[in-house]
Amino acid sequence: MLSQIEGSQFPSRAEAKEAGAKRYFTGNSCPHGHIADRFTSNGRCVECAFVFAYSPTARDAANIRKRQRKTTDPEYRNKVNETNLKSYHKKVSTSEGRKEEREKTNRYWHEVHKPRVQNLMEHDKEYANKQREKARRLAKERRKRPEVKEQEKEIRKRYRQNNKAKYRYYKAMRRARTYQATPPWLNKEHKKAMRELYEERQERSEAEGIEYHVDHIIPLAFYNNVCGLHVPWNLQLLREEDHRVKTHTIEQTVKRKDFATGKMVAIYEEEEAGGS
Repeated sequence: MLSQIEGSQFPSRAEAKEAGAKRYFTGNSCPHGHIADRFTSNGRCVECAFVFAYSPTARDAANIRKRQRKTTDPEYRNKVNETNLKSYHKKVSTSEGRKEEREKTNRYWHEVHKPRVQNLMEHDKEYANKQREKARRLAKERRKRPEVKEQEKEIRKRYRQNNKAKYRYYKAMRRARTYQATPPWLNKEHKKAMRELYEERQERSEAEGIEYHVDHIIPLAFYNNVCGLHVPWNLQLLREEDHRVKTHTIEQTVKRKDFATGKMVAIYEEEEAGGS
């Protein structure tokens, strides 16, 4: 029994009302079989009220009321936030509390949040595009910080030193793609125009102090559906930053990560399969 017998001196509701007492005790059981006090205000069984108050339904209803009040009452919201923050700081002030909090966060991420996000990324195209745009924006803002630029520069340098064979492979593949994309009917004027563009890139980079790239307007390796040519009218000068943004945008437009296999898949292949 959750409640205690406090109204035993008032055997009826009328006597309890006359004495101004909050409870009375008749000794009879309620419809649910509880032999407990009754509330003078409504005649309800105290034990039934306690059971309902601690039930999952009552807790869910109380949580809904709290959330609604937090959205409409700024003072209540600030008070609840301060209380929660104090409780959190008290908990993480010890090593055991910090360990427990990390484990709790880790469990929530892997068991609840991650599967939900993966499901939305696979089935909700609008949500997936929104999350990708947010990730690009945050990454772009982070790369603008000076300390991050120096850190990434050092990481790239160290990676090149530790993976020289891989870089030689990529350069060889790039030369092969360029050779295959160069048509045999190019004449001397075409080749001269291309050489002048590369010379202009070097001059502008040295004069302005900004690194320029010679970019193929239609990329030489555009997955399986189209391939550009290494010709003068398919070349343009772009700043290094703009060139990287263009490359990243094209990649994100034509491919995405398949969470089932963990591999990158082409979006146009998925759309063709779905359409057929």
